Amino acid sequence: MARKKRAGVGAIGKAKARFFHPSQPIKEKLQSLYAKAEIDGVLVVGKGKHRINHKEQTAYECRINDFDESNVFKIVCSNFKVTQEGPTPFPDEVAVATATVPRDPTTELRGSRENAEPSVRSDYHSDRTRSEDIALLRSEGVEVDDEDVAPENIAPPSADTGRWEKPTTCPRRSDVNITNSEGRWKAKSWSTIKEMDLLSIFRMCMPEEYIKSVIIPETNKNLEGDRLTLSEFYKWLGCRFYQACFVGISPVKLWWSSKEIDKFDGAPFRLGDVMTFARFNAIDKAIRYTNQPVPTDFEDKFHDVRQLIDAWNDHMKESYTPSWLSCLDESMNTWLNKYCPGFMVVPRKPHPYGNEYHSIADGDKGYPIMWRVKLQEGKDRPTKADGSPAFPLKYESYSKTANLMLEMTENIHGTGKIVSMDSVFVSLHQVFLRCMIMGSMVSLW
Repeated sequence: MARKKRAGVGAIGKAKARFFHPSQPIKEKLQSLYAKAEIDGVLVVGKGKHRINHKEQTAYECRINDFDESNVFKIVCSNFKVTQEGPTPFPDEVAVATATVPRDPTTELRGSRENAEPSVRSDYHSDRTRSEDIALLRSEGVEVDDEDVAPENIAPPSADTGRWEKPTTCPRRSDVNITNSEGRWKAKSWSTIKEMDLLSIFRMCMPEEYIKSVIIPETNKNLEGDRLTLSEFYKWLGCRFYQACFVGISPVKLWWSSKEIDKFDGAPFRLGDVMTFARFNAIDKAIRYTNQPVPTDFEDKFHDVRQLIDAWNDHMKESYTPSWLSCLDESMNTWLNKYCPGFMVVPRKPHPYGNEYHSIADGDKGYPIMWRVKLQEGKDRPTKADGSPAFPLKYESYSKTANLMLEMTENIHGTGKIVSMDSVFVSLHQVFLRCMIMGSMVSLW
């Protein structure tokens, strides 16, 4: 993969006109062309922290042809493409360009199953610690998603494609076939679910056919001792979920300690009445989530979990009908090992380290039921030898945001249901048009 060009004083580059600040002089010059225009031949004269869109961001300081040299424009670095490098790159870009995340040969991809050791600090609740760690991880080549979307990115289309108008009627209310329907499980009514125990409700949300046909048989191929059953699988999973509720309990064997429970030391509970530590450890080492062969013509770092994610999405599509209102957002699956595939840092999240998922959930009646997820693969997205995606997206020809919206809302296309999202989702005029064609509404908050 070609190295991304670095900037530095004297670098030349280009960007969309709407990304430059202050924007007013450029708007006045370009007028109706402003929304779509790209400005080339921009000279970089500096770099620093500037307040853009109500927050401090790292930006290039630039001069633009046809504007007086006294006009210095700022642009967030990620929105600027360098076409010609400057004589001396900025110091922070030297680190990013030359350093890569070293692979520790002693660290398995799946980590130590018994005593996982973090490779990033867990005390990230300190702003100082977080900023220092993020700077270090960025310098090692770890992906950092720290750019909130600028308001001007949600620009209306230019005059040649239409104009924004205040609607006088609601398209949903004008269609008698569209109602504010409640979310529902297809196989059970809410009154029936109300009488179910928690385990039964949990199992209703799980792709159990996939568990019985893939996870259990594949795990048994590697498991020492008795064969794994569905009941025992749920016990093992429950132990793992329970352990995840508590931070800093290491080694794992403390959950099976014979010592008396001490509120200041060790694990707060014992799991020996669920299964023995030897059995738990054996299942932990043998667990497998796919029966698909490993690709031979490209590397897929997500091979172990790709079938699991697809199975859960398919199960929710078959089992649950979302209500008239859903919310699309991002979720973090916390990891403290930077060698985890797809590992990234999202500073705006309470738990910023780990895997980022796009997720969509029901937003009505207080039922926060998530019904589709998509793992953000980032720079680890697998590609073939020719550079093409190993797993092409269904809407690959659309913009990144339009593709995401269309894929995540596919279950409700043609229903007139509403999807609410925040301003992280950009280029909304494309998304509005595509989703309305598919029969879904979009709400921005």
